[in-house]
Amino acid sequence: MPKKGKKGKKGKGDKGGKKGAGKLPAGVPEGFASVGEYVKKEVANKFSQLCAASACTPPASFMKFLESCIAEDKLFSNATVAERDFTAPVVHALAETLATWSPLKAFCLWRTSCGDSGAGSMAELLKHNPSLLGLEMLDCGLTARGTRALGEALSSPGGNMTLRYLNLDLNNIGDEGAICLAEGMKGNRDLRVLSLQYCGIKSDGASALASLVIGTMALQELKLRGNAIGTMGAVALAATLTSNTTLKILDLTDNELTASAAIAIAPAAAASSSLEFLGLDANPIGEEGAEAVIEALGIRKTARDPPTIATEQGAAMADVSTASPIDADIEPPLSNPTAKKEPPPPLKITVTEKLPREMFTKVKAAIDALAPAKKGKKGKKKGKKKK
Repeated sequence: MPKKGKKGKKGKGDKGGKKGAGKLPAGVPEGFASVGEYVKKEVANKFSQLCAASACTPPASFMKFLESCIAEDKLFSNATVAERDFTAPVVHALAETLATWSPLKAFCLWRTSCGDSGAGSMAELLKHNPSLLGLEMLDCGLTARGTRALGEALSSPGGNMTLRYLNLDLNNIGDEGAICLAEGMKGNRDLRVLSLQYCGIKSDGASALASLVIGTMALQELKLRGNAIGTMGAVALAATLTSNTTLKILDLTDNELTASAAIAIAPAAAASSSLEFLGLDANPIGEEGAEAVIEALGIRKTARDPPTIATEQGAAMADVSTASPIDADIEPPLSNPTAKKEPPPPLKITVTEKLPREMFTKVKAAIDALAPAKKGKKGKKKGKKKK
């Protein structure tokens, strides 16, 4: 019977398999024995101390999250909070704690009661932590004062130049809030996605956001579902589409858009060199508006492969997703004035407004005519392979 080989010696850093031994991952500065120790000293302890100084209690759920990071010896790059216990003083303490937390990539506040003071704390976080790529403040009681603070934190020079995604859904900021945000963000060339769904924005706010789209020349997605921008707001946004070369997604679902709005924005979408999606769901555009959509798709068809249009008679309006779509890989658009002009991308326009049966049939027929031909299925191989 062969002798068992001797067990190899443990390399440096093993020390019996204890957590935290060995080479620490990138992002952990020298002087810490483990990742867990780094999280404990730089986040958990600091947050508790700042809460105590402000006479507020650290929420149990977040402390439990930090304890699990310490026990499992792992860094965290996303911080998500979804409870009313996160008041303005608590959010301020957490923002001050994370201002120097370099691994942080995304910070999400959902359904908290921090209000505009919390937005001010987030603005300070943006100014001091350049590693942050995405920020969400959903249903946090923000008004125009909060959006102004966030906008100014994203302006240049001196502002945050790394944030790629900002979501302020379900805050009743209204026109004033949209205007303050747009004014504050003048000069920003880095934000790629802006979501302001169900925020009480009307035509004046949409006009301000239209100027932001032109001014940044970097925004790729603008989501305005569930507002009330109306025809004038749609006209203002339509005017930006022919000159802007970066916007890919414009969602105007459920915005009180009529036929006049569709007639204004559909051809502008078709003429855009970058737009890939225009959401017109749950808007009473009527037969005249539907005709404008069909004509717009025909215009785009002449410039490239046949586009698509999605329709669904009587479709229900979708809820805001609770998932965080923060994408750290969104890259700035590249431009080369000497390059050969490329054809525009495929264009999809969604329409779910209840049309008369005859018009719906007409739209459906137009969709089928414009849609790319489907590739046939590969036939099954005949017979069995010879052995």
